[in-house]
Amino acid sequence: LVWRLFHEEKEVRVEAQTPLSRGCRCTVEYYHTILSRFPEAERIDMRGDDGLIAVECAFCSKTLAVSA
Repeated sequence: LVWRLFHEEKEVRVEAQTPLSRGCRCTVEYYHTILSRFPEAERIDMRGDDGLIAVECAFCSKTLAVSA
């Protein structure tokens, strides 16, 4: 398969690997910083009945309650 993809070159080079890490680094503090950039009127509209903004992380699907 590699030959069929790269048949124009005489050799196939493989670059050094980059180590991968698993896990999400989402925190309430991070989302608080992001939400603080929105105008106060928009943050009021985002709040639920409990006064918190529910944020779902697109990476780990964790839902965090942020007071912003």
